[in-house]
Amino acid sequence: MSVSQNNQQKKTSQHKLQCNKEGHQNRIIFLFKFSENEQDFLQCLKCNLNDDNNSDNSKEKKILIDKLQDLQVWEIENFPNLKNEQLNQQIRDNLRLESEQSFTEYVKKQIENFSQQFLIQKQKLNRELDIYKNQIIEQIQNYKQSVNILDFYSLNSLKQKFIEYKNDQIDIQQLFIFQKQLKQDLENQEYLDVISYQYQLKKEIQYQLQKSNNQIVSQINQLKQFQIDRNGLEKMQNKINDIINQQQYQSKLHQKQGQQESQCRNQQQIKKKENDKQYIYQNQYEDYQENKQQNLQINESYDKIIDQNEKGIQLFDQGKYQEAIDQFDKAIQVNPKHEHAYNNKGLSLYYLGRNLEAIDQYDKAIKINPKYQDFYRNKGISLNELGRYQEAIDQYDKALELDPRDIIVYHRKGKALQQLGRYQEAIDQFDKALEINPKYEGAFFSKGNLLLELDRYQEAIDQYDEVIKLNPKDVDSYNNKGVSLKKLGRYQEAIDQYDKAIVINPKYENAYDNKGLLLHQLGRYQEAIDQFDKVIMINPKYENAYDNKGLSLYKLGRNQEAIDQFDKTIEINPKHENAYNNKGLSLNELGRYQEAIDQYDKVIKLNPKEVGSYGNKGFSLNQLGRYQEAIDQFDKVIVMNPKDENAYYNKGTPLFQLGRYEEAIDQYDNVLLINPKYEHAYYNKSFPLYELGRYQEAIDQYDKVIMLNPKKADAYINKGIVLQKLGRHQEAFDQYNKAIELNPNNEDAYIFKAQALRKLGRYQESIDQYDQAIELNPKNEDAYNGKGCTLKKLGRYQEEINQYDKALELNPKHDCAYYNKGRALKQLGKYQEAIDQYDKAIETDPKYEKTYFNKGIALQLLGRCQEAIDQYDKTLETNPKYEDAYNKKGTALYELGRYEEAIDQYNKAIEINPKNEDIYYNKAQALKKLGKNEESLKLYPKQI
Repeated sequence: MSVSQNNQQKKTSQHKLQCNKEGHQNRIIFLFKFSENEQDFLQCLKCNLNDDNNSDNSKEKKILIDKLQDLQVWEIENFPNLKNEQLNQQIRDNLRLESEQSFTEYVKKQIENFSQQFLIQKQKLNRELDIYKNQIIEQIQNYKQSVNILDFYSLNSLKQKFIEYKNDQIDIQQLFIFQKQLKQDLENQEYLDVISYQYQLKKEIQYQLQKSNNQIVSQINQLKQFQIDRNGLEKMQNKINDIINQQQYQSKLHQKQGQQESQCRNQQQIKKKENDKQYIYQNQYEDYQENKQQNLQINESYDKIIDQNEKGIQLFDQGKYQEAIDQFDKAIQVNPKHEHAYNNKGLSLYYLGRNLEAIDQYDKAIKINPKYQDFYRNKGISLNELGRYQEAIDQYDKALELDPRDIIVYHRKGKALQQLGRYQEAIDQFDKALEINPKYEGAFFSKGNLLLELDRYQEAIDQYDEVIKLNPKDVDSYNNKGVSLKKLGRYQEAIDQYDKAIVINPKYENAYDNKGLLLHQLGRYQEAIDQFDKVIMINPKYENAYDNKGLSLYKLGRNQEAIDQFDKTIEINPKHENAYNNKGLSLNELGRYQEAIDQYDKVIKLNPKEVGSYGNKGFSLNQLGRYQEAIDQFDKVIVMNPKDENAYYNKGTPLFQLGRYEEAIDQYDNVLLINPKYEHAYYNKSFPLYELGRYQEAIDQYDKVIMLNPKKADAYINKGIVLQKLGRHQEAFDQYNKAIELNPNNEDAYIFKAQALRKLGRYQESIDQYDQAIELNPKNEDAYNGKGCTLKKLGRYQEEINQYDKALELNPKHDCAYYNKGRALKQLGKYQEAIDQYDKAIETDPKYEKTYFNKGIALQLLGRCQEAIDQYDKTLETNPKYEDAYNKKGTALYELGRYEEAIDQYNKAIEINPKNEDIYYNKAQALKKLGKNEESLKLYPKQI
């Protein structure tokens, strides 16, 4: 969209041409529609201009010639746009030759010879008219012969021509100087000498002056309507033609001297009005002075309009839109019906983003001139900017009614339809523009973008290729072609397109950015960072470049550097949602969960419907152990998007942590209803099944994971763990071997394989596997702890204790190592040291019942039976089904002589496990102490 250069179409009325030549009497031709019957028009035009019998009608010939001159401009203005610069130059040359050399030189000649031709007779005037008429006919023929060139010409292309006119020897201001000089010359021609003519001639003069006055009044009205623009040369031609009429009129007065009496008889109205010669003279002189003053006022107003509008356009071109508006307002103040001033003001408001005000200005322009196509087009563009796409389309339709070949309007209409989701209609509009001009790059490009949006990637590529054929340096087309190739998975070809754009324009930031995104997608993070750095070097305010660079750094684990990039993004744009969200992800990786939550809250504040931030916030809350709050966040995601499989998946984790295993399983089932191939859902579902003792179902889940991803080593390891729980140690051993085959560096696989070997009684092989894990990772505390457990089986207690010490060096809070070390010390009879280790284990994990149980045994071995009983009670608080705790509590009570209480504990143990003969034996001994020998004897068969 460009500033209107006031290239207003001529408001010419249709002029009938009726030929009097024999055989042509019934032929009526309408001027300005001559293309419908071109040959007839030209033939009859020659007839009328060459008609010697009609030589008296000089005025009609002059009108006809003026109309034909208007026709030239009208034809030029209504031809469509020409893109070829060579043809543009050819047209400029034609216009100069035909408009300046023929018309302008003729007018200059008439002005220069004005004083000599004042007394020329009618015959010489007619000869001049004959010369001029032949020139006009020749011009029309030349224009028609050039139709192949002009077919692509449009009103907009005249802008360059008018700019050139400003630098030529005759411009608008010079023409006005000619007009003023001519008026001065008229004054110097002793105009008032006509009073000496006979009475009838002076009456004729008065009559003609009255007509001249009417013409000047009409001239005032026309100038008020006159559009001050850069095609003012053509319009001024009409004004100078009026002056030439006055010359012809003066010559005609001299020629009528011999016909005074007959003319006097024909002027009845004049005779009735004037009798006194002096009175006639006075009226004529006053009329002349009044007309002279009016002409001066017209010239001053005209100069003022030109000055204000021209200044406005110059300011607009400099991007000084508010100052331009001020100038257009001044032009409007001088001429409130200056439609182009309203239009230009509207365009300035548009560039300031004040589209509602712009629309008001376009409406004013349309009210003055509803037939000017640009006003509707510009109004449509502003409506489009406001998102009022259907209204914009309505305006484009009105513009197309006035000019059905305006490719820009078809293009704009297509883009508005695209915004409304009416994609096929949009494509149709682009195609119409291309039918008119098969070399219209913009239509190919927009069509390509729409096809890209519709995932019709190959078709989009075809459109971008068309643009590139027309313009091999169109970087946007290479860039967008690259995006389409990326969507098709043709990554190297996409990179090649980005590189071509960069070669053409090394400062084309979009190509670097898109290349970086693709490299990031391919996992080539450092290369991606290099591309984003180039974008930043070109445009340090390109916020997304910092954000994208941060993501690549995040993927490389360089989280603090990533945070720095996200902060730069936020500094440029404090409302950049992605930057806050991505910063939260990096903080989360650094374990700074509360800070991460703060970032997610900022995203939610900016956009309460950004579901991803609720999910990420839930993850951080889960890491902080705030499980119910985490569940609440995942529920918000599910409400906003019930098909979000990740929300259900993430919700399962805090439910599992809260021991709500069935609910956790339900969430994983919801995931699998949405996506039956979601392997992590099967994987995590196995955990609550394991906790519920549904081991075979847990194994089934791991089998599904392995079916979806046969190379997932962890699935084989976890399946092995569950098989061990079922006592299927050899099968577990096989699963661990498969995991090692997939990843020989997986230290955990060696540790679990060692456990299976220990269960199989293959202790030395078990120790070897632990050593393999330690070799892979000398800081693996669990490998040392497990090796100690196997050494225990070999009775190598001191070596066992050494392994636990190594584990505790690596992790002073390793509760299992404290526990196992306590058991080893107990085996060595170091009961107090063992108790010390159990206390450390309890401090680390207060919920492990076996620690209390073994501490109780150590205390009991030291004879501290009541303290031992307290430890057994704590064991039972944690696990009321722990039969050994009831049994050992019973023995401690027995040692304290509290036999009845001991028997109660044995009975509870028997309820849990009726097949444990040791408990029956202990109960029998207590009954004996109570003298209940008969009952005691009944328990012996159960012992057997």
